[in-house]
Amino acid sequence: MHKQSYKYLILILFYLRVCTWQITAQDKIDSIFILKKNLNYEKAISKVELIEDPWLKISIKNILFFDIGREMESVDIPVESMDFQKRFVLSLTKGNLELLKKKYGNIAAFEYFLEAYKVAENSKNRHFQKVALLYILKELKGQVFLGSNQFVGYIDAFRKVSQNTEDYAILSLNETVLYSKANDTLGYNILEYNKSIRKLDSVFGLLEKTNNYFPYYYHEKGIENKLNKNYDSAQYYFKKVEYLTKNRGQYQELMATNYWQISDMFLQQGSLAETQKYRQMSIENAISLRDTFYDNRLGAEFYEKKLNFKKAYEYLKKSNKNEYELSAKTYSFMSNQLSRQYREEARVKYDTAKKEEQIFVEQQKLKENRNWLISSIIIFIMGTGVAILLQKNTSKKRKLAEQEALLKQQRIENLIKEQELVSIDAMIEGQEKERQKVAGELHDDLGSLMATIKLHFENAEASKKDKALKKVEGLLEEAYQKIRGMARSRNSGMMSDQGLLQAIKKMAKTITEANALKVTVEDFGMGERIENSLELSVFRMVQELVANAIKHSEASQVNIQLSQYNDNLNIIVEDNGKGFDRSQMNKNHSGMGLTNIEKRVEHLEGNFTIDSIIGKGTSILIDVPI
Repeated sequence: MHKQSYKYLILILFYLRVCTWQITAQDKIDSIFILKKNLNYEKAISKVELIEDPWLKISIKNILFFDIGREMESVDIPVESMDFQKRFVLSLTKGNLELLKKKYGNIAAFEYFLEAYKVAENSKNRHFQKVALLYILKELKGQVFLGSNQFVGYIDAFRKVSQNTEDYAILSLNETVLYSKANDTLGYNILEYNKSIRKLDSVFGLLEKTNNYFPYYYHEKGIENKLNKNYDSAQYYFKKVEYLTKNRGQYQELMATNYWQISDMFLQQGSLAETQKYRQMSIENAISLRDTFYDNRLGAEFYEKKLNFKKAYEYLKKSNKNEYELSAKTYSFMSNQLSRQYREEARVKYDTAKKEEQIFVEQQKLKENRNWLISSIIIFIMGTGVAILLQKNTSKKRKLAEQEALLKQQRIENLIKEQELVSIDAMIEGQEKERQKVAGELHDDLGSLMATIKLHFENAEASKKDKALKKVEGLLEEAYQKIRGMARSRNSGMMSDQGLLQAIKKMAKTITEANALKVTVEDFGMGERIENSLELSVFRMVQELVANAIKHSEASQVNIQLSQYNDNLNIIVEDNGKGFDRSQMNKNHSGMGLTNIEKRVEHLEGNFTIDSIIGKGTSILIDVPI
C-alpha cells in the first residue's frame, strides 16, 4: 500500500516538474521577444543563451541578428512535430530569409509574417502577436502608394494586445504613419497628422528619455517642424536622430530617411551645398527601392534649382521609373491581400461543409444499396463535367483561331499604314523640293530679270517726264516685290508665316477656346527655326497626340513642352486623363495612331517613349535630331 502511494507521489512530482519547466521555458522566450519588441537587442541576445533547446536558441538568435544587420548562423529545419513556439519562430525565420533575397515589396515574406501572427493568435500569446504585427506593419510601411485601408486592421489588432505605455508609444508611431498615408498619396494629411503628433507628445512624455523608440519620435517631431517651416527646430530634432542612430544597424532604415529629410529641408531653404551633402548620405544608407525613388525625386528638384535642366530631367526620368515599379509592387501587394482574404473565406466554407458532411454521414447510416445510386450520380456529374470542359476547350480554340485571324488582319493593316506613311513622307519631301526649285527660279531668273528691267527703266530720262511711263515704273516695282514674296513663301514651305512654335500655340488656343479641354504650351530654347519639313512632321505628330487625348483619355488638361538644345528637339505631351495599360495598347494601338507616330519618329531617327499609369494620365516623349 505504501509502495503504491510512493509511486503516485513520484508521478505527481514529475508532472509538476514538467509543467514548471514548460512555464519557465515559455517565460524565457516571452522575455526575449519583449526585449526585441522594445529594441533592447543586447539584453535579448544575452538571454538567448538561457534557452535549452538548440534549434530554438540558434533560430531566435538569427532573428535578432537579422534586425541589427549581423551575420546569421545556418540552422536546419526540424523534422519532428513542432509546438506553437517553434512554428512561430520558423515562420519569422522564413520571412527574414525571404527579405534577404528581396528587401521590400516581398509578398512571400509578408505571407510568412501573417502565418506567424496566426500561430500567435491561436496560441493566445500577446507577446508573439505584437512581434508578428510589427513585422507586418513594417512591410506595409515600405509600400509608398499603399493606402490607409491596408493599415487599419493590423493597427486595431495591435491596439487590442497593447498592455503598457511602451506598447501605446509604438502604436502611436504607427498611427502617425497611417495618417501620413490618409489620402493614398505621397503627401501628408496635415490636420490628422498634427493630431497624431500631439498624441505622440503625450505618450512619449511618460517614457524615460533612454527608451529606444525616442529616435523615431524625434524624427516625427523633425518632420512636423519642417512641415510648419520651423527649420531651426526641425534641424535640432533631425540632428538628435543622427546622433542616436549612427553606427547602430537596427536604425539603418531610419538613418536613410532622416538624411533625406535634412537634405529636403536645406533644399527648401535654398542651401544647395548642404542639400547635396545630406542627399549623398541618404543615398549611401538607402536599402530599398522606396529610398531610391525619394533620392531620385529629390535629385530632380536639386538640379532644377541649380538650373541644370538636363540633369534634373535625367533624375526625374529615374524617379518616374522607380514610381512605376513601386506602383506595380503595391498593386501586386493589394491583389495578394485580396486573394488571401478570398482564400480564407473559401477555407472556412470548406471546413464548415466538411464538418456538416461528416455529421450527416454519422447520423444517417445510409444503406448499401444507395451507394450504387450515389456512384451513378457521381459518374454522371463527372461525365457532364468532362463534356462541359470539352465544349469549353472547343470554344476556346475557336476564339483563339478568331483572334489569330484578327491579329493577322491587323498586321496587314499596319503594313499598309506604314507604306502609306512612307508615301506621305516622300510626297512631303517632293513638295518641299519642288517649292525650293520654283523659289529658286523665281528668285534667280525672273527676279533678276525684273530687277534689271527696273534698273534700266529708272535710268531712262523719259520716265521722269511721262506720267504713263511713271505708272509703268510703279507697276514694275509692284511686280518685283510680288515675285520676291512668292520666292520667300515657296522657299520656306507651309509654315513660313508662323513657324512650329507659333503653329502649335495657335492650335492650343483654338482647342482651348472650343472648350474641348485646356491645352497649354511651354517652350525652352526655341529661338531658331528648324527645317520646314521637320517642322511640318513634328506639328502633325503633336496634332495627332492632342487628338488622341481628346478622343480617348477623358482628360481635362493637356500640356505640351518643346525644348531645343544642342542638335536635338525634345517634345513632351502630357495629359491628366485615365491612362491605359501599355500591354493592352500593343493589341489595340492601331486605332490610337500611336504606331503611326512611332514610325514617323523612327523615320526621323529619333526616340519615342510612352509612360502611362492607369488613373494618373499619360506622358509621351519624343526626341528627334535637328
